[in-house]
Amino acid sequence: MNQLVQKDIILESLTSIKAGGKAAYYARPEDYDQLVGILSMVRSEGLELSILGGGTNTLISDKGIPGLLLDMRRFKTIHTRGTLLTARAGSTLERAVALSAEAGLSGLEYFSGLPGTVGGAVFGNAGCFHHEIGEVVEWVEYFDMDGELHKMWRDQYRFSYRSSPCRTNRWIITQIGFNLAPKAPIYIQQQAKAYRQKRREMGHYRYPSMGSIFKNPINPKTGMRVSAGELIDAAGLLGYTVGNAKVAEYHGNIIINPGGKAGSDDIFQLIGYIQDTVEKVHGITLELEINLLGQW
Repeated sequence: MNQLVQKDIILESLTSIKAGGKAAYYARPEDYDQLVGILSMVRSEGLELSILGGGTNTLISDKGIPGLLLDMRRFKTIHTRGTLLTARAGSTLERAVALSAEAGLSGLEYFSGLPGTVGGAVFGNAGCFHHEIGEVVEWVEYFDMDGELHKMWRDQYRFSYRSSPCRTNRWIITQIGFNLAPKAPIYIQQQAKAYRQKRREMGHYRYPSMGSIFKNPINPKTGMRVSAGELIDAAGLLGYTVGNAKVAEYHGNIIINPGGKAGSDDIFQLIGYIQDTVEKVHGITLELEINLLGQW
């Protein structure tokens, strides 16, 4: 067993919703050599591999994760050269936004205040305020499950709504290059502050949560995307609870853990109830935007 690997690690403190069981094995590499060694061990031991970014868009089962959980948050170097900002996957979005603003590079400020890592945001093609992070990605470096390192450029790397090739193929993002636009630092900083304030006013930081639970679905009658939060609100579910998990009273697409006592099973049952109710009321199926890890 690789010396970097720990056993039976409790995971709830690593997630923004503050819920979840244990990982049978857990590793947090800080460089490529360590990561390669861990991936080699995973293959030789025949372990199932799960990947954790910032833990902000992830629900981990109360039953835990049977294989190895790979935590990428020590991969966090960021630098700029010209209009290119290069960030390792574990860098926080907030730090990437701040450094891009200091360098006078625009394109990431829309994601100011969005919790989580750069890798996680690219993995799920995070979007907000009518922008998606895939719009500014120039290239993505990743390991495949065979331990081979690749680099894919924007004309090869096809983003879709809240998804990317790394999500659909379970590749491990290590580094991303963002092609940004020159602008005055003060302007970018003001914009970033305004977007962060909007999130605060919308209640995103009040309680432990995972942000948006569901993708905005396509209305089959119009062919246009509609707000999942508005559908949940119209179905009368604001404030609805299962156990200690609760639909936020201020945003239908956010489930909160206000006392920190909700288990993942409470949250998972509440998710199912919301999906069933919205299907009955609106005839629309809600798909998850969050990642489920472990045994369900």
